[in-house]
Amino acid sequence: MSSGTIIHRITFNQQRGDVAEIYPNIPGVENCGFATEVVLSELPEKAELILQGVFSDITSVTLAVVRVERRPPRWKQIQTDLERSRTRLQEIQEQLVRSKSQFHKTPAE
Repeated sequence: MSSGTIIHRITFNQQRGDVAEIYPNIPGVENCGFATEVVLSELPEKAELILQGVFSDITSVTLAVVRVERRPPRWKQIQTDLERSRTRLQEIQEQLVRSKSQFHKTPAE
């Protein structure tokens, strides 16, 4: 789940002999594991993933909350840096023009 939307559903699909050894009296426990992949590029740059277990009676329990923050692509970071540099260069040029105009003013008599 992310932003209240279910983004992926999985079922128990992995064998867990270690869990079956600890809880031998629970039916189906030997296949209680799961594995999945989430495509992060389909999520916002910052997202919170909530892993929930949903039982047959529709009750649910939160198993984990994972906060994800993707770095922007390198070209996007370069573009952002370039825009900042252009803005700063323009500020410096404007300061230089103001300084030159004040330097060339003649003192009032």
